[in-house]
Amino acid sequence: MIRRKVLFAVVMMGILSFGILPAQELIQNGGFESGLEGWGVGGRVSFDKTDKIGGAQALKVTTQGKEFGHITQKIRLEPNTEYELNYYV
Repeated sequence: MIRRKVLFAVVMMGILSFGILPAQELIQNGGFESGLEGWGVGGRVSFDKTDKIGGAQALKVTTQGKEFGHITQKIRLEPNTEYELNYYV
């Protein structure tokens, strides 16, 4: 029984160290394909269906007077863990 646990641990360490496990997407609706679902919105935002990187639309955040538009989303992060954030501006 101990031999199986050690083998399992070695196999899992190999998978984790070589990145075979897929990355987990923490941000909901990051491409805005479902509109603003999952996002908190403040100020002025809209969608642009022509100036986009991929998908059907891009989010456009603008200002109105001195107020800047913004979006927020809370996600749970683990301490001592590396995360990668990719975005287009």
